[in-house]
Amino acid sequence: MDVNLARLTMGLLLATSRYIECTEMMQPHPGSSLQAYDDVATAKVEIQNWPIPHNLALADPYFHEPSRIDLLIGAEMFYDLLYQDKINISVDLPVLQDSSLGWLVSGRVADSKLISTVRMCHAVSKESSEQELTEMLKRFWLIDEQSHSGLDQGEDEECERHFIQTHQRSESGRYTVRLPFRESIGELGDSKAVAEKRFTQLERRFDRNPIMKQQYKAFIDEYIALGRARIIDEKCDDESKGYFLPHHCVLKPESSTTKLRVVFDASSMSSTNLSLNDVMMTGPTVQPTLFDIVLRFRIPKYVFTADVSKMYRQVQVHKDDCKYQKNLWRDDRTEPLRTIELQTVTYGTSAAPFLATRSLSQLAIDEQMNYPEASSKALKSFYVDDVLTGSDDLEEAKKLQRDLTEMLMRGGFELRKWCANNAAILDEIPVEFCEKQLDFENHDVNGVIKTLGLLWNPVDDVLVFRAKPMDDSFKSFTKRQIMSEIARLFDPLGLLAPVVVIGKLVMQQLWKEEINWDDIVSGEPLNVWRKFRSELCAISELKIPRNVTSSPSSPSSPSSPSSPSSPSSPSSPSSPSSPSSPSSPSSPSSPSSLRSRNRFVQLPDVHSMIGETFVNPAAYLDWSSLVLLIQDANDHQV
Repeated sequence: MDVNLARLTMGLLLATSRYIECTEMMQPHPGSSLQAYDDVATAKVEIQNWPIPHNLALADPYFHEPSRIDLLIGAEMFYDLLYQDKINISVDLPVLQDSSLGWLVSGRVADSKLISTVRMCHAVSKESSEQELTEMLKRFWLIDEQSHSGLDQGEDEECERHFIQTHQRSESGRYTVRLPFRESIGELGDSKAVAEKRFTQLERRFDRNPIMKQQYKAFIDEYIALGRARIIDEKCDDESKGYFLPHHCVLKPESSTTKLRVVFDASSMSSTNLSLNDVMMTGPTVQPTLFDIVLRFRIPKYVFTADVSKMYRQVQVHKDDCKYQKNLWRDDRTEPLRTIELQTVTYGTSAAPFLATRSLSQLAIDEQMNYPEASSKALKSFYVDDVLTGSDDLEEAKKLQRDLTEMLMRGGFELRKWCANNAAILDEIPVEFCEKQLDFENHDVNGVIKTLGLLWNPVDDVLVFRAKPMDDSFKSFTKRQIMSEIARLFDPLGLLAPVVVIGKLVMQQLWKEEINWDDIVSGEPLNVWRKFRSELCAISELKIPRNVTSSPSSPSSPSSPSSPSSPSSPSSPSSPSSPSSPSSPSSPSSPSSLRSRNRFVQLPDVHSMIGETFVNPAAYLDWSSLVLLIQDANDHQV
């Protein structure tokens, strides 16, 4: 047999010119950056009679004992670790090779036929960028598809039934839930070893960033102080039961409240190649789509939005299930590792979104008799932890705001980050609980910066788009870079369909040409992309009134020009037969420009950009009509 000598403890290795965090053995996949084949010993090798010099410092003193592989070393780094000295201790025994890690033992054992081996393929890689990009592309296309495909209907129904039968409400009003496990929960293996290695890597990040460590420590201390986690007595903890969650942090400096978010990794594999998420049901989506919610949000005259503060942490997990939410922590390297058990629904577990939003919906159902209007709005107007609602009457809007606050507090859910298009609605809200604007796409734990995002400005009561400036440092673009940028175009209402479709056509052409992920894009697709991307920032000047039922002169709408000759005057609406029809090249509402308040916004020229390489514009879409839809929304003609 080949004696495996790869069980060396290192946090980072250089493989295929990239740094890779090696945390566990994984099955090979297309995104793997390193693959190696070897035989893994399944029985102990007797070495009492081996003439190994006692003064040699072995890299792995326990090489002869079966154990999990800690690290696979890339070929370009491995040979740099070797020294010249080598010792042949016997014809039938392995060779001793000196290295910077210590003396390595490598070779075959004479009695290999007596020892069973397992042929395995190991692969280590950084978390696949293809997987992240695929997920973004999936969300990008699902925005256009309003129907829910969801999970298997049988499992969704089982998860809902499990919640109804097991959830409880305490005297304080808070909800306690059970984790919805699949039948394979009993197959979950050991997970502590991986959690220890991941925490060691985290401590190295702390060494480079002391401020991050302070924020992280403050987060853990707050978790414990508020009763959302507890320290486990090592003598009472059975490590063979439950699951250890590796964790890391995501920095969000743009957030007005949470600058650092701790993310728990429930997808980390245990010793049986099963993760916590593998043995847990995900659950159905219980809230309306963002498309439905935003459309409904555009109807009332007076509207407000708010955010449930730390929504997941307000839902308790049953004490019998908390053992599946253990993690490791210590304030300093000189201290032993402590086991902390999380007591609330944990972000990162597959069932967390369902359990949190389902508890919120259950509160609305339970309080329906006490708060009928607020209950109805809570069931129809929540997108994850954001509520978007209002009323055509100012006093009713103020009452709705109070009732929602009181009802949610009965379940332990506190509202903050308030926005409103009328200051009177927020008279009773402290200034520190108010927000300047609402970002409709602020629920990504990875902190992805959108190429194009939709926001609501409550002061002017308009929907605006925020476009990320193009990075001028890029002289060339790969398919991966372009696809990543396109996937970040966020337009849930389709308000910019004639613009976003250009990105979709670029995406389509790249697939047709079968360009590989990291190939440099050239020719017409690159020219179209450069022009489209460089002009996309002009979208930031576009302002679309939120309210689609009030007249331009209504108090809830942004002030409109009063001049009869103004292009946006309600007395002269744009239409295909009017002089300002977009069919006229000189018209301010032609496909290359949009009217925004009192200014013109230059948009990418669809006709000149697409060209014959992609599609005949006249045969594909009536671009002028699509642009007219956006203009009509700006003129309150929807």
